[in-house]
Amino acid sequence: GTVVIVAEPTLRAVQALVRWDPPGFARRELADRAELRFPPVSRMASVTGSAEALASFLAAAALPPEAEILGPVPVVSAEPGRPRRPSDAPPGESWERAL
Repeated sequence: GTVVIVAEPTLRAVQALVRWDPPGFARRELADRAELRFPPVSRMASVTGSAEALASFLAAAALPPEAEILGPVPVVSAEPGRPRRPSDAPPGESWERAL
């Protein structure tokens, strides 16, 4: 059969496919993720809400002592005509109402 890859040819995943080197790709990917402390070598969560809701959540959360809290980070509102992002609230809703 024929495989057609429609992607930037310099992407590491594409290069791994071209070279048929899944183990090498996995080693590099895991090493990069370990350096950045990204999953699967760590656990990560994202929580969105008002400042009061976040403060209440963090006060009630039983986080381990080694937990690192990053943020808060302002959430950009959805602009008309902009493609939806996975973190956007449901159409016509705010996260406070949706949750």
